[in-house]
Amino acid sequence: MATPYAGPRKKARREECLGYEIRGWWAEEKADGCYVELRVGFDGRYTRIVDLVYRSGATVGRAAGCDLLGQCVNLAAGTVIAGELMVRTPAAARWQAEHGGVTGMVAFDLLAEGEHHAKEAARAAWPCATMERWPARDWTTAPMVWRRARLEQLVGDLDGPAARKIHLVEQRRFNLRPFFDEVVDRGGEGLVLKDPGAPVGEGMCKLKRHDTIDARVVQRIPGEGVVTLDWGGRQFTVSSPSFTTHTGDVVEVAHMGFYDAETWTPRHARIVGIREDLMLQ
Repeated sequence: MATPYAGPRKKARREECLGYEIRGWWAEEKADGCYVELRVGFDGRYTRIVDLVYRSGATVGRAAGCDLLGQCVNLAAGTVIAGELMVRTPAAARWQAEHGGVTGMVAFDLLAEGEHHAKEAARAAWPCATMERWPARDWTTAPMVWRRARLEQLVGDLDGPAARKIHLVEQRRFNLRPFFDEVVDRGGEGLVLKDPGAPVGEGMCKLKRHDTIDARVVQRIPGEGVVTLDWGGRQFTVSSPSFTTHTGDVVEVAHMGFYDAETWTPRHARIVGIREDLMLQ
């Protein structure tokens, strides 16, 4: 089933938080993993997670999805949930350490839901599951506030191993700027601002932290399109900018915080200019 991308495409700035809050927008913490769609199927006996699909349409392999693929869930076959698969980033590694070492998912949107009669076959495995009747539904055109309410019910009803592996993203309706500061202070990437009345794929802005540092170019690798930089004795690699740099140049690097307090490697770093005023003569 083709579904629209449920993540943000537009950007916002910290000073715009109050304006969005006055307009009634909500905020979610932006989980730092890999965007995926979790899809539930029925194997003739149980409902299980049968696929994890990246934004590109590629299927998540067994290595990355080992703790979720095949997992029994008390969700209807045909249910599709969007979220961040917590792999491949330092934030994901911290998340795994906090949740018993499992690879999990932080859910933030509901795209589709299957008919609940398919769950009846899973009653033996999930005796405490809520088995209310609910028709199959495409949720992509429903307002965000409706999707969030139903997603809270579905994730809240999870039990057993599934409840430890699938978590709901934190969301707030008020004090958005303090929420943003709280998230970045604890090492998070930022927020996603959402219009509660918007369908999937609309009415969203990502609000990430933006900082700059000055670093020195120590190596250029044109064939690979990357530049190695030194910042206070710490070296890291970024993509080559559109303008020419030379070994020894001092460059301004924009980034979105740091991956961790041990290496202090800038997150999502990119060269935005040359600091000629700081060049050593």
